Amino acid sequence: MSNLEIKDMKEIALGMLREALSEERTRKNIIVELDGKLPSALSAALLIEALGYKRVIIVTMSDGEMSDEQRALVEHFHAYHVNVDISGTIDAVFSSILEEKKMLVTVETEDKLPKQIRAITLDAVASSMRGQIVHPYNSVNEIFYGITVED
Repeated sequence: MSNLEIKDMKEIALGMLREALSEERTRKNIIVELDGKLPSALSAALLIEALGYKRVIIVTMSDGEMSDEQRALVEHFHAYHVNVDISGTIDAVFSSILEEKKMLVTVETEDKLPKQIRAITLDAVASSMRGQIVHPYNSVNEIFYGITVED
């Protein structure tokens, strides 16, 4: 694949984002979680390039401190940023489960609970900031928001 073809594909992707998330269609801020991994970093970069840094709100969720990767990306993007410390929430739910004698914290619970709390937190931030969530990836074990446009 030549560089020209890659550039063309990028322009097509940017055009699709601009159309799907135009202010006329959504009238909302665009919320993207930045977890420090490649899919979320690419999503944030494309959204900022397509829509401008004033419409994109970057959300990080941490255990009190952002990772070095998150911090570097937030500084690079210059978009509005919100960091939410979710560690207390995760700890409280696990403690509550352990206090209940009939329930166990299983491996599945340890895996799914933080993801579900992240999804709910992201939804709460979006609601609070009149935003629409754009999530960069989908997995069978993860909650997926995708790009949705309300009429």
